[in-house]
Amino acid sequence: MAAALVALGLCAWQRGRDPLAGAALGLAVGLKVFAWPLLPLAAATRRPRLVAAAGLVLLAGALGSVALLGLDLHRAWLAEVAPATASGMYVDPWHPGHQSLAALARRLWLPHPALGDPALATGHARLAFALPAALALLLPLQAAAAGAAWPRLPPDARARLLAAATLAALVAAPNVSRYGLVLLLPPVLLAAAETRRAGRGALALALALLAALPAWAPTPATWPDLPALGVPRAWALLALWLLLLPWRPWPAPRVLASAAAAGLALLAGLRAAPPPDPGLDGATPLDHPAMPLVAADLLRAPDGDLYFSGLSADRGGLPGRGWLGFALDPDEGLPRRVEGVDGAHVFSPRWTGEAITWAHGPDGAAPPAPVACGGGELLELRVDGQQDIAWRGPDGRVRRLTTHPAHDAAPACDEERGRVWFLSDRGVGLRALRLWWLPLPG
Repeated sequence: MAAALVALGLCAWQRGRDPLAGAALGLAVGLKVFAWPLLPLAAATRRPRLVAAAGLVLLAGALGSVALLGLDLHRAWLAEVAPATASGMYVDPWHPGHQSLAALARRLWLPHPALGDPALATGHARLAFALPAALALLLPLQAAAAGAAWPRLPPDARARLLAAATLAALVAAPNVSRYGLVLLLPPVLLAAAETRRAGRGALALALALLAALPAWAPTPATWPDLPALGVPRAWALLALWLLLLPWRPWPAPRVLASAAAAGLALLAGLRAAPPPDPGLDGATPLDHPAMPLVAADLLRAPDGDLYFSGLSADRGGLPGRGWLGFALDPDEGLPRRVEGVDGAHVFSPRWTGEAITWAHGPDGAAPPAPVACGGGELLELRVDGQQDIAWRGPDGRVRRLTTHPAHDAAPACDEERGRVWFLSDRGVGLRALRLWWLPLPG
């Protein structure tokens, strides 16, 4: 649907039917936000009726969504889901399946012991956040800046510029899924047809071939020794964007707009600081090369072992492709893979009184429940949109144990060692949970 709306919007744009183009592109952006760079390009090419129509459609859609679904759901989306999606940190920030330049930046500069960190990761974590943030603005705004040369562009160059603007946000996206690539087909094929009519058959053929390449480029299941080779889809999309963007002419307005775009991208990169020091509240991580990249559903069994589900590049011979069940003796610090099934995830370990059992299914986990600990109970506490671990004493008073601006979850009580185990995304990004511990409250 979004691809059809983009095609309709671009055809109406080229025929001067701005209200129709704006309505179609407004609907497309509402359905799939990747099309948003077309709106600043419309502003740069002085199409106020197009921009106004798109804005009205987006506003009507937003008001209708709030009326149907409620304001609280939208607040939660803006506070949690949108930042997670925009940062690429949702669930597993390191997986090569993201096929994005942002994923490559995290692989190079955001360390994790399970990945055999490259030398580049040492002391450069800021780059893992700064470069994707800068790229997310640089590519779309450079396409919009090229719109300053619109009056001097021939029809085929205008069609390529429209395709480049449509593609820009996809190239800079934190996750480039194969199904999302359908959005690039209408604008690129329209540009290729216009380029062929202008007598540039070789360029038209190159555009058509490059439009198909991202969907068919092989995507590795694990990172290769040279991480740059692990994101072929991202490189194919960037090559296509570079080929589409009209590089001439450069009138003064385009020079100024391009410089402004570069400045905004630099500012975004400088402001994209990594998360605060993970140990601000005294928490200590438990890391090991055999630990999963992300974890969930922590439980401490009566024998003192910790059980949790997790994603790991190495399945240790267990079947399936999804989440695994892990066990960990804290004194040894070496996690063991203990559960994996074909066609389903493994999650929510439970102690039956005799053994640990696991839930199997497509997704999901049991709702969190308070955990008895030290005469009181451990619980998850929501404070100003942030989730912390807290302890409720016998007198009913609640004491926050974690105060770091991170998502802390799944507390487990270890009175034998005097520790509270929990999962947290501190130091990495939203929802990429790993194992941490704090001293038990006195």
